[in-house]
Amino acid sequence: MFSKDKLKGFLIGTAAASMVLLSASAFAAPVTKTITAAYSNIKLYVNGQQIIPKDTDGAVVEPFIYEGTTYLPVRAVAQALNQQVKWDQAAQSVYIDGASEVNHSPEYLSDQQVMQLLEKSTRSMKVSSGGPIDNTKACEYEAVAGDPDFRSYTCGFKTKNEVKQYLEEVFTPAYTEALMEQLGFIEINGRLAQRVADGGTIYDWSRAAIKGKSIQGNKAEVEFAIPVSEGFEAPKGEEVLSKKIVYELVKGMGWRMTQAR
Repeated sequence: MFSKDKLKGFLIGTAAASMVLLSASAFAAPVTKTITAAYSNIKLYVNGQQIIPKDTDGAVVEPFIYEGTTYLPVRAVAQALNQQVKWDQAAQSVYIDGASEVNHSPEYLSDQQVMQLLEKSTRSMKVSSGGPIDNTKACEYEAVAGDPDFRSYTCGFKTKNEVKQYLEEVFTPAYTEALMEQLGFIEINGRLAQRVADGGTIYDWSRAAIKGKSIQGNKAEVEFAIPVSEGFEAPKGEEVLSKKIVYELVKGMGWRMTQAR
């Protein structure tokens, strides 16, 4: 197995070799070359974890062998090593940032950011169930006069704008708007009311682990391995299921989740 330093060197060599296939020289116009490549179900592992290379559309890109050299997708390998990859169309150049994770540009979505947002995503459930809200006592409910489909908060938020700000610290504005519309928030006499909504999940998110991560532009697809409780979603004899969640880089806000977990 490659060491991390050796794999980094191999990565750079792969990038250089790949670009040679695309152009006759560094300064020549791009040319098309037909090659015969061997696909042998090559698997890629980084630090013992299997990486499934994918293109910008999420399709699997299989490594191949050409004239005795193994070629790997640069972006997938670089991201597995916590490096950022940028493609400069005008210069026809690939840039790989080998700095440590803390020095990545704001566009990079680290595993730490993924898990921090995931942990905070319980806010959608707190809002949907009416509370309790962070740092407050448990909420008590009372029916809204003349409308049995609503109940009001007696603690936590008083306005829809407060709910919006609370949710947008974790979720995209689009998801926040959709959730609030679904819950039918209304303000009555300075208090907030919503439709009755209850829900749950068999997924044990407290023990979720990142299984894979693919970043393409301002979108990132993260696959989680999650232990589950007994239920129809858990096939017999299987205790861990996979679930994918999309993260989006929102201008002026940073990375946000596009859905609840």
